[in-house]
Amino acid sequence: ALPISCVCVCVCVCDLLFFSHSGFFTAPVKGVYEFSFYVYGGGGSIGLGAFLRRNRQNLVMAYTQHDRGSINTSNGVSVLLEVGDVVDVFLSANKRILDNANHHSTFRGHLLFPV
Repeated sequence: ALPISCVCVCVCVCDLLFFSHSGFFTAPVKGVYEFSFYVYGGGGSIGLGAFLRRNRQNLVMAYTQHDRGSINTSNGVSVLLEVGDVVDVFLSANKRILDNANHHSTFRGHLLFPV
């Protein structure tokens, strides 16, 4: 299994501690953050799915499967982060996503309020 950032371009609007080359966001301040992710793929026998994780622990999953045609799935969460907590989107084993220059697969979030 690989981080989604190795498969697609990820976009985040969270301060300056998102590293687009790695796909990881590091919380600069303690607070409640809102994150969402959208993944896109084509139909087939392999499911389309990914996890949103905090410090390598799964928070939520988005999953779907369809025999043919384009499909997408998404999920999101509001979560309390401590300074230095790391958030990423992770492609689980035996799942897939697709992306191209249109950036169908994205990861984004923002600070709701500091604590």
